[in-house]
Amino acid sequence: QNLSLHYKTSNFNFYYTFPFYALHSRLIFFCFKRTQNKEMMMMNNISDIMKDRDRIRNISIIAHVDHGKTALTESLAHVHMDVGKEVELGITIKSAAVSLQLSRSEYHRDDGEEKQRDYLVNLIDSPGHIDFSSEVTAALRITDGCICVIDCIEGGKTQTETVLRQAILELVKPVLFLNKIDRIWLEKQLPLHEAYKTFRNSIEWTNAICQTYKDDVLGDIEMNPAKCNVGFGSGYFGWAFTVNDFAKMYTSKFGTSTSKLCNKLWGNNYYDAQQKRWTKSSDDETRLNGFCEFILKPIQVLHDAIMQEETATYLPIISALGLNISNAELNACTKPKAVL
Repeated sequence: QNLSLHYKTSNFNFYYTFPFYALHSRLIFFCFKRTQNKEMMMMNNISDIMKDRDRIRNISIIAHVDHGKTALTESLAHVHMDVGKEVELGITIKSAAVSLQLSRSEYHRDDGEEKQRDYLVNLIDSPGHIDFSSEVTAALRITDGCICVIDCIEGGKTQTETVLRQAILELVKPVLFLNKIDRIWLEKQLPLHEAYKTFRNSIEWTNAICQTYKDDVLGDIEMNPAKCNVGFGSGYFGWAFTVNDFAKMYTSKFGTSTSKLCNKLWGNNYYDAQQKRWTKSSDDETRLNGFCEFILKPIQVLHDAIMQEETATYLPIISALGLNISNAELNACTKPKAVL
């Protein structure tokens, strides 16, 4: 086997590959020891988090069968969740958990500034088949929140309503994730305004279920992309976004706050480029609303450029988005779908 070393400067990336027999034993020991020390530091950090219950979150992923919740879990944890008979049947039978160390910025009153705080998130992948509803109930009783996954093309199904009702009855606050966004362009090839209607219908269907079984203890559980409790993405290809992610990128363009821009990027809001203002209606039927124009359209341009292998188009977009994909990773992709 070979040992690959990566040396990075401000302008260049250098990659060196050495056969192990050409390396001195001390160098091999140093590389092994350094990797071992990093893993030990990570485990010590996780051990410290586990001692603080305020920094532990248990999250269940619930969905109808074949809506992609296991693929979403695997893309987050980079592990295979289904094992044994589950792989043969192609469905999840038993609930399985995986732990993730995540961090977010929080405001500290003592210091008067924002700092990164680490959390230990125990992600539970529960079955979606109706025969294993008891597994979903058991998982919900030990969780703090849940992610309801819906196939954006198929929409809400019977089992989606069942597991969402179970979550609300167990006083578990849900958020929504519209999965398989890639199907819009790979399979259905929907126009942007039709894709928006499909998303809106799934969100409205979910809100109807939440209003039917709502409990005042949970407070407001309405799903609204402007409130950042709705995510969009593809668990299979491992990418996702919220309206807030794009609002942060457009704040300098529109000269407004992120929260105000989130409200503009969802619903019947249209931007008049000539007058440079937002309107609630448009006389031009071909004009796209904010979500289609400033979120779906750039993603579609990037998607089409990748599938048509137009590197001159999609490489600058990848760089502008700050996706941190190296040239070595891109060169290793033999098919356009691998780039996706």
